[in-house]
Amino acid sequence: FYLRKVGAGSVTALHLVTRRIYAAMLNEESVRRFAAVDALIALARARIYGHSQEEMEKLRQAKQGYFTQAKKTDITSSMDDEEGTQDPVEVLVNPVKDVMEGDASLHVRSRAAVALLFLIAAGAGRKSEDTPKTMLLRHFRSFVEHQAYGSGVGFDLIGRFFDGMLYEIIGLDRSLVVPAMYLAQHWAMVHATPGPTARLLEVWEHVLRDASHEAGAAVGESMIECLSVGPQRERIAQSAAAFLRRRALDICVISVDAKMDPGRGGIPEPLPHQVAVEMEKYCAALWHVTLTGPSAETRHLAVDALGGIAVLAGHPFRVEIYERLCELVKARGLGLRIVAEKTLDNIDTLFYCRERFEEAREKFQRLERNARTWENWMTGIWKLAAEASSAAQILLGTTPPQGWQPLGPYAQRDVMEAEERLGDYRRRGIKAKLVQRQAPAVISAVSLPSAKAARERHGLPAAPAAQEPAPSTGSRGNGA
Repeated sequence: FYLRKVGAGSVTALHLVTRRIYAAMLNEESVRRFAAVDALIALARARIYGHSQEEMEKLRQAKQGYFTQAKKTDITSSMDDEEGTQDPVEVLVNPVKDVMEGDASLHVRSRAAVALLFLIAAGAGRKSEDTPKTMLLRHFRSFVEHQAYGSGVGFDLIGRFFDGMLYEIIGLDRSLVVPAMYLAQHWAMVHATPGPTARLLEVWEHVLRDASHEAGAAVGESMIECLSVGPQRERIAQSAAAFLRRRALDICVISVDAKMDPGRGGIPEPLPHQVAVEMEKYCAALWHVTLTGPSAETRHLAVDALGGIAVLAGHPFRVEIYERLCELVKARGLGLRIVAEKTLDNIDTLFYCRERFEEAREKFQRLERNARTWENWMTGIWKLAAEASSAAQILLGTTPPQGWQPLGPYAQRDVMEAEERLGDYRRRGIKAKLVQRQAPAVISAVSLPSAKAARERHGLPAAPAAQEPAPSTGSRGNGA
């Protein structure tokens, strides 16, 4: 209907359509009720995509004129009066909500929830006192709390509901981005199983794409809430830790509305003050989970998340996390020694790549400048960047983001030159032993300490006996 231009008969046609949809939702046959809510989705879609604001104003005026004339002829009822003062689809919000909450068919309830979602996107069912946390929860709380929507067929049906919300509704109305996240979080809190918690990760990603201060702050608040859950909801904490491992820096930058462009100027090191304060909050929350987490798996993921933050945040967070993990290796009874040593091994690679770059640069400045020396210098820089990128990829679980500086801010210019000559260093991980070339190179002259010397230097205990294999038998630089 809304695809038609406003003209004679528009108001009476809409009046007839809404009455028939309402009557069909009261039918005893589930097929007719399903068709009624499906028609309501089509009506709401047409309302959203059909008319401009000027045409909707014409429709409103025509509607008022119709009901004014109807009252003069005494042919209206109480329902007509109610419809005359409300939005054309507003009168269907409560009926479709009753179907969503009380229908005997699971498929009809799920489809009614989708219809109500489209009605809200069309502007119906809203109140002035609504907050981002209550805008959608007020309508869908009982729906997502139903026990059938945690697994099986119900999980598939509610998955379609969230698909429509993420891939269509949010794109139409950005004001529903944060309310959608709170709704998904409440659903995952009630049904703390792998399926809902995995969908919560997807919702967090979509909310961050909004790139607004409100979206970043809401995701950060959600992270803290999810990390502080009890043992019965440990999968929520695991999802939050896994998300912070890759996106902690993005959350901090967006939530404080910092003006950073990593693609152009690189990730600054150290971070700006406001971003650093926000990052410290998540580091403290992850460290608390590491020590008092609801399960061993959650504590392991918290250690991995700290390793990811060490990559993204740089100095001084990298040093702080390194010291904490060294204490964690020495601690007894937590069961985190192996995962902490693996993380320390890769952080060591990041440290040593920078140290080797500084030593090699000092030696390069004393050498005679010629084509061979320059070629060896570029090759060595590229290999060091690839080695650091390989270690960072292990810590992050994904490729380092654009603007990440593998050898620090002072080496970024050399790294960019080497990348222009030899290609993207992120696409190829180079182990430390490959840095040593048969031809004389500047970088190959720098030797790395043994595993025993590295352990003594950083205050770590000696390698265990044969009963338990050590996490690393070579040099610290081989962690990539």
